[in-house]
Amino acid sequence: MLKFDERKLVDLVRNKISVDQLEIGLLKIGSRYDLIDIFEITDIYIQDVNINSDNSENDNLTIKERLAKLEKLNGWIHLAGGLSCRIQNQLIANLRLTKKYIEPISNFKRDDIIKFHGNPDYELVDDYAHGGFDYAIDNYILVYNNKKLNFYLDPIQENLTEIDTAKLDMKYFTLR
Repeated sequence: MLKFDERKLVDLVRNKISVDQLEIGLLKIGSRYDLIDIFEITDIYIQDVNINSDNSENDNLTIKERLAKLEKLNGWIHLAGGLSCRIQNQLIANLRLTKKYIEPISNFKRDDIIKFHGNPDYELVDDYAHGGFDYAIDNYILVYNNKKLNFYLDPIQENLTEIDTAKLDMKYFTLR
């Protein structure tokens, strides 16, 4: 896991900095992807229109080959500990923080986030089918479009479980 100043995450949740000011080690939105320490990478997903839609051919490429493809194509770089970086035009376009990266701020709850950021533009339910028969709620999501900030919350405890700085495609979610 990358070393970084965890206070930056607290500042982001408390609305003292924007996503553009968030730094995880040397990484931030707008940084070149080649700043990512290769020894932190667990997977790289390449979006290649020349291969089938599920991109299963990525499995046939080494990390070095996938990194080389990012010179011309977009994709995702996943790092140990739960940090993912979406790469567009060789730059980090957005960050997704989960697992160990979210631990320092997992004590924040839905009411805390609304207190610091105001009412969200949308409150979504991230639900999915289990075996095609029933649905389970995976997360609640507080969406702040103008801030490019989405807070994912545990549906029972309502504590913070993930932060994503991407614009969400609303068709994959249900309004809460």
